[in-house]
Amino acid sequence: MDKILIEKQKQFIPEYWLEHLNEKIGKIKAIQKDLGKDGVSFGFITDIHWNDNEKHSAAIMKKVLTECDIPFFINGGDVAQREEIGKELEEWRAAFYDVEEKCILALGNHDSQKPDTDDEKFHKFDIGYDACYDNRRLSENKMYRYADDEEKKVRYIALNTHVHRSDNDGRWIKEVGVSQMQIHWLVKDALKLPENDWTVVICSHEAFGERCYNLDVICEILSAFKNRTSCQISRTYEECPSYDIEINADFEKGGGEVAIWLSGHGHKDTEKVVGGILAVRTINDSMHNVQSSPFTHERGTITEQAFDIFTIDKKNHKIYATRIGCGLDREFKY
Repeated sequence: MDKILIEKQKQFIPEYWLEHLNEKIGKIKAIQKDLGKDGVSFGFITDIHWNDNEKHSAAIMKKVLTECDIPFFINGGDVAQREEIGKELEEWRAAFYDVEEKCILALGNHDSQKPDTDDEKFHKFDIGYDACYDNRRLSENKMYRYADDEEKKVRYIALNTHVHRSDNDGRWIKEVGVSQMQIHWLVKDALKLPENDWTVVICSHEAFGERCYNLDVICEILSAFKNRTSCQISRTYEECPSYDIEINADFEKGGGEVAIWLSGHGHKDTEKVVGGILAVRTINDSMHNVQSSPFTHERGTITEQAFDIFTIDKKNHKIYATRIGCGLDREFKY
């Protein structure tokens, strides 16, 4: 299948970004050099909200990925602001054209279209827009995906908490969550690694602990995967039976390392460990500011955009998050 042809938008990096970028690129390269074969880097950007964005992050992302030789970045969702979802998603694709093949996408609540609207541009994006790339492995319904860095032995998994369709009859579900079908795909496909020495990076738009059905189930499964044990999980929801779960996950002869569970949605940086799994949320790339965040986006400065380059030290179970733009660098243990 040929890559979908879209009109590429001309991108540029404002001069006031260059000193900051050169400093950050130098830092990333130094970390990579220090870690050698034990290090692996990837990008993470979330909550772009295209119509409320200064729109420099595509060119900046391309420069960083290219100069630091990074094969993938994850998009944590909310690409659109929602006024014109199809149009926004198409414009975002045009802007990120040069790095689209490296992008692993998890859709957010602002990317979800209600059933009483019919936007052809949206549907082309929503259902397997990236199926044309050989490095992508999509679910049967093409709504969630993973990609492998075979050289570094890392699998990047993007969940979709906004399918909004019943597994049974396809009817619209208002509530957000992860269904039986997607969890089955996670256990039976996405978490079946080529070898036991691989590492998993996983992403969902919502963070663990937010109102989203079955994220606690995902956490329990990841814990069993990491500990190479098994778990049998059953959940019933009287108020929303479409998210009822019955799953048996056995990783006693498989399993692997879980480095980090990434998310966005809250527009601020947070971190916690749940069931032995490091869960990290990052600030938005858009101009929206939240009172509970110590960081503020300001147009015409390097704080107008924000994304991270994560570098994993697989040997020492450490992660370096280098912030591009608004916010601070962080370090984690897993």
